[in-house]
Amino acid sequence: MSEWDPKRIEPLIAELASEDSFARLKAIEELSGLTKLSFGFRFNASPELRAAAVLRWKAWWEEQLRERVRKHQLRAAVELSGGVIDINALKSAVKEIPADKIQGYLNALIAKMKAQHHRCEACGVRPATVTVTELKGGHYHSKSICDLCAKERGDVLF
Repeated sequence: MSEWDPKRIEPLIAELASEDSFARLKAIEELSGLTKLSFGFRFNASPELRAAAVLRWKAWWEEQLRERVRKHQLRAAVELSGGVIDINALKSAVKEIPADKIQGYLNALIAKMKAQHHRCEACGVRPATVTVTELKGGHYHSKSICDLCAKERGDVLF
């Protein structure tokens, strides 16, 4: 799923049911431009045909939102475990995801995590090998940094 903005998509889908044919035309043009979909909606079709197409748009959008939640649950299950995959949290997160999509989600998530944690957050050059956790303002903040930056900060004694 692309990350479409609900604040943009939802009003456009609602506008498809407008009494104003020009408003319907503008809404379907924008929706089609954003999503490359039409679901057979024609701004000048009969009210019955338009209503059926609007239902298809609404069903599609609900599935997009469910997929967004599934991805978030999967990402949270992995990130909350500090990058170590907890099989029970993972099973809980993926139970709603169609089996044919799980591997793709995991691959994308793992690639994103590797990219985020691959380089030192202090120098941005060397590979991160140390995680430093600090308590600031009552909240824990973690950074992944390299050995040299950790030594310079005095966080690790070698």
